[in-house]
Amino acid sequence: MNEFLNKHLRPTRKLTDQFILTGIIGFALVIIGQLLGALVSRFMRMFIELITEFNASHEFLLQYFSFIGIWIVILLVMVGFKSNRTMLQTLKPHKNRNNFKSILLGLLFGFLLNGFCVFMSWLRKDIQLGFLGVDLPLLFFFLVSVFIQSGAEELTSRSYLYQKLRRRYRNPWLAILFSSSYFVAFHAFNPGVTFLGFAQIFLVALLYAVIIYYYDNLLLCMGMHAGWNYTQSILFGLPNSGIVSDYSLFYLQGASGRNGLFYDPAFGIEGSLGGVILHIIVIAALIYYNRKKKEHTDYWLPLEEELQTKQQETQSAQS
Repeated sequence: MNEFLNKHLRPTRKLTDQFILTGIIGFALVIIGQLLGALVSRFMRMFIELITEFNASHEFLLQYFSFIGIWIVILLVMVGFKSNRTMLQTLKPHKNRNNFKSILLGLLFGFLLNGFCVFMSWLRKDIQLGFLGVDLPLLFFFLVSVFIQSGAEELTSRSYLYQKLRRRYRNPWLAILFSSSYFVAFHAFNPGVTFLGFAQIFLVALLYAVIIYYYDNLLLCMGMHAGWNYTQSILFGLPNSGIVSDYSLFYLQGASGRNGLFYDPAFGIEGSLGGVILHIIVIAALIYYNRKKKEHTDYWLPLEEELQTKQQETQSAQS
């Protein structure tokens, strides 16, 4: 048994890094973060009401902004527990990655992926879009708030949960697959979710986890996630994981679009077969391009080597 455990589990592991416990803890932290975020949003609403008339667009804006509570909770858990502080390195800026340029590049990639699906849906006449008008300040604040929302999900899934699993399992692909499964579970109760919706959410999570594995660029993932959500929800006014924005640059003409290769009326782009195929192609291309590369950064390897050295020294002293 010890031989089996040593082969598959790392000495750096903690009790709470077990697959089931990790998921339970993740859900608990998200719920606590949402409660805290709701409280922060109440204060933000009071501030908005002081400077302008509060409306449905502001309410929807605060729904995104409320994810700031998850940021606070996850960062506190990383800082407050000494064994978790290694996870903070995933946020550390680097001149070649994990920087402001990474965020901008991620926003572009997210826009292109979602924009391609929207364009194909429009080209196939599955959706018809009308123009509502431009409110530049509101568009900017929505971009910031959507980044807070998307970033909170990435911080939870691709930093905290991924790294907890990576700390436990020797095989990094277990951390990739398990953390992607948690991401699907977080969206299980979204309105209008379908099998294809679950499939694409898993593939989106898998794509971001693969980026973490090969490039160690959390901010790129945050940017891609935000770019996807912002394009779908705020720019084109389409359902984002089943949720329709109260503000958008364009709007969907008619009661709803029709079911098509790249669009699902209830769940949006994310519930489409075309969206699933697109992400499979992108993931396959990314893995093929990096086929000769290994994991970019294993943050737990130095600690593992240190523990193994101490263990060998103890065994030598006893013998």
